[in-house]
Amino acid sequence: NSATSSGNTAYGGGVASQGALTIAASAIVNNSTHGGVATWSGGGGIASMSGSTLLVQSSTISGNAALSDDADGYAWGGGIAMWFGMPLQMTDSTVSGNQSTAPAGSYSGGIAASVVQIANSTVTLNTASGYGGGIVLYDAASAKEISSTIIAGNTATGMPASADLYSLVNPSIAGDHNLVIAGSGVTWATDMPITTDPQLQALAFNGGP
Repeated sequence: NSATSSGNTAYGGGVASQGALTIAASAIVNNSTHGGVATWSGGGGIASMSGSTLLVQSSTISGNAALSDDADGYAWGGGIAMWFGMPLQMTDSTVSGNQSTAPAGSYSGGIAASVVQIANSTVTLNTASGYGGGIVLYDAASAKEISSTIIAGNTATGMPASADLYSLVNPSIAGDHNLVIAGSGVTWATDMPITTDPQLQALAFNGGP
């Protein structure tokens, strides 16, 4: 699926929500948004807009893209884009192989959000032409908790030090037992993450049930 706009913002290539949404045991794969002139393109896989909440359980968000070809265009949240203040809760899920690409600036190939609670999940092999290939966090005052999660192997061309996790507002993140290799602009409230490369590979069928 694809959401395309020539003169306005384009959001939610796969799913666009303005209410309470639960995605469970599902795959959101190979969707895209294409922004217009001097506008934003966001949520290639999922866009959770004003007045919404998003719960992702035991699901895969993969191969989605937020794109803009315009010289003044921006992109964010190739996999998932959350509106300011809208909460994301994700457990037992994988966000992999998503991208955000735009000439004027792109933020987060994987997840862009302000209020997050992420547990037992993997965010890997996502790319951004700008900042925060894996996850971008905004709004320092919103609650943020990440536990037992791998955020590694992502790419941010504009700022390699922010490849896995990035924020401009230096939020405090609660949680423990994480693995995060390249993070910039965040503070861990309790437990510093492991930084050893887990050498993750692309998603594939490996003979499991």
